[in-house]
Amino acid sequence: QMNDHLHDLRLALAQKSCVFRLHVRNSKSQATMTRAWSNVNAVDKTVQQHARAYCLARKAAVLLDAPKAVLDKYEVLSKDQLQARTFVIDPKVVGQRN
Repeated sequence: QMNDHLHDLRLALAQKSCVFRLHVRNSKSQATMTRAWSNVNAVDKTVQQHARAYCLARKAAVLLDAPKAVLDKYEVLSKDQLQARTFVIDPKVVGQRN
C-alpha cells in the first residue's frame, strides 16, 4: 500500500507542476486564471489525500513492527517534499540537469 500511495503521490505532484506551468503561467485573462487555479487546487487536494493515505500506511507498518529495511525505504514525508517544482527546464540554459 505504501508503494502504491507513493507512486500516486509522485504522479499527482507531477500533474500539479504541469497544470501550474501550462495553465496558470499562460493565463491571459482573469477567467482563465481563476479556472487554472481551480485546477491546481483540485490536484493539490489529490496530493493531500495520497500523502495522508501514505502516512497512515506507514504508521500502520510501524505499529506492526515492520523491518528496519522497509521503514528506511519508506521515509516520513515532510512538507517540502509535497511542494511541486514548477520551474521550466530549458535545454539552452547552462547548468540544468535532468
